[in-house]
Amino acid sequence: MDTNKLITPDEVKKVGAELGISWEVIDPEEFRRGIDKELTDSLAMVQEENTVQNLLAAAQTVHSHLTDDPDYYLRQRDMEDLTKYFWDIDLKSEHGIFKSLRFAGEGRKPVRSAP
Repeated sequence: MDTNKLITPDEVKKVGAELGISWEVIDPEEFRRGIDKELTDSLAMVQEENTVQNLLAAAQTVHSHLTDDPDYYLRQRDMEDLTKYFWDIDLKSEHGIFKSLRFAGEGRKPVRSAP
């Protein structure tokens, strides 16, 4: 269970009703987790005064993702866990491919280090 909830179940129901979401099709808890994920990913880029617009934008994004794939955020969490697992293994390896990468600036794009 998530401990860092940015949106409560009551808020989920309210925003879901505003967007016309059918809870028979979309799981409310997965919807809440998706909103938490979308809001967490965008917190560094938003101003406090835009919280309501950000919540609605996040909810619309989550609704779109979960309509296409009800397991979207579950799969995303699994991929993030696998990435971290393999990244950690690679960094411990003597010849790990990620050891030769560094991250440049805010874009976090991998670039090769000079030999």
